[in-house]
This record gives sequence, structure tokens and C-alpha cells, in this order.
Amino acid sequence: MCNEENELKKSQIVDLEERLKDTTQQLSERESTIMELEGKQQQLAEKMKDLTLEIKRIRSGGDSKTLSDVQEELAETKDFKDKVIQDLKKAKKLLETTHRRHRQLEAKFHSDIRQLQERLQQEEESVMALREEASLKDKQIAKLKKSREDFAGKNQDLMDEALVLKEQLKQFEQTSLDESQKLQRQFVQQLSLCFSELQSLVQICVQQAEGKDPNMSLLLGSRAMMDEDEEAAGGMSGDLQSVKHWLKKVKELRSEVEKIRNMICNKLANDMGGNLTCATQ
Repeated sequence: MCNEENELKKSQIVDLEERLKDTTQQLSERESTIMELEGKQQQLAEKMKDLTLEIKRIRSGGDSKTLSDVQEELAETKDFKDKVIQDLKKAKKLLETTHRRHRQLEAKFHSDIRQLQERLQQEEESVMALREEASLKDKQIAKLKKSREDFAGKNQDLMDEALVLKEQLKQFEQTSLDESQKLQRQFVQQLSLCFSELQSLVQICVQQAEGKDPNMSLLLGSRAMMDEDEEAAGGMSGDLQSVKHWLKKVKELRSEVEKIRNMICNKLANDMGGNLTCATQ
């Protein structure tokens, strides 16, 4: 929009310059015409002066025919002079009009030039401000791009670090799981051995309470050694299955313990009854 207005102003100034040039040329031509008319007027005045002197001379000489010719020439010269004077007045009037018009055009030309210069200065200041603003925005954009690149680089580093930590965590979890499974297997193995030995002792106590000869293999722990692989295999199966297996075993052991407790109680009761009978007798 500003460029269109500037082009229009420049076109108007070019038009004014052409008109001013034409008016200046017209002024020059009319000034030349006036100078030419003034020269003719001066020549006619001198000619009329010469003719007047000639008439005076002829009158003093008495030559009527020559006097008539000279007087006629003088009249023609006077008429021509009057016509030249009229043309000169018109030319001067036209010259004055042209001068006035030239001054008006010149004043308008200078006014438009000044306005255009002021407008151009304002436009240049606006363009300069826009350039500075654009430069500032370019710097901000460059800064944002750099920040984005830095952030992308840091983000990539964090992602790589997260992957490393994830892998380390996975390895740690696997290591912990392996260690936990290893400890669980050892615990189940030891529990199995302990359970077997305790079960053997319970059976020996039952045999002893019933008055039977104790099974020496149970007493020496050979059954525990025999059942060790079976119990360990049961303990290394699934966690839920292992818990069910050992819950069942514990219930069986408690049942045997309850059985031997009853037997011991009955034996003690019989022994106490026999002692009382002996004492009474």
C-alpha cells in the first residue's frame, strides 16, 4: 500500500515536472516574442521619427506627391506600430498569466516534493523499525531453535540414560529374582530335611510308646537322606504348589504329634494308676 502511494506521488511529481518544464518553455518563448515585439516597436518608432523628419523636409521643399507618399507610409507604419503595441500588451498580459501559473506550479511542485520527502522519511523510519523488529524476531527464532536443539540433545541423552537404567533395573530384578529363587530353594531344602528328621523322631517316639523296637534306620536318619531328593523336588515346584505341599505335610505331622501326645498321656495315666495300686497294697 505504501509503495503504491509512493509510486503515485512520484508519478504526480513527474507530471508536475513536465508541466513546469512546458510552462518554463512557454515563458521563454513568450519572453522572446515580447523582446521581438519590443524590438519591432523600437524600429517602428525610429521609422516614424525618420518619416516625420522626411515629411517636414518635404513640406519645406514643396513636393506634394512625395509628401503624400510619405504621409501614407507614415500612416501605415503608425497602424502597424499600434498593432504591434496591442500585440505586445497581449503578450505581456499572457506572459504575466504564464508567470503566475508558473509560480503556482512551482509552489505546488515544491510543496509536493516536500510532502513526498517527509513521507519517504517516515516510510524509511517505518521500514527501519520493521527491519529492526524483523532482526530481533530472527534472533529470537534463532535462539529458540538453538534452545530446541539443546533440549532435543538433552532429551536424547535422558532417553539413552533411561534405557540404560531400565536395562540395569531389568538385570537387577533378574539378579534379585535369581537370588530369591536360590534362597527359596535352599530354604525348602533345609525345611524338607528338618521336616523329615522331625517326622522320623515322631515315628520313633510312637514306636517307643507302643512298646515296639524303634526303627534304627529312622533313628540314624537314613530315611531323611532317602527322601531328601523327593522333598527338594516338591519344594522347587511352583510357589502355590509348594505351599500346598508343605501345608499338607505339616498337618500330617501335627496329626502324628497329637497321636503320640495321646499315647504318652495314656501311658502316664496307666503308670500312675499302677503306682497307686502298689502303694495301696
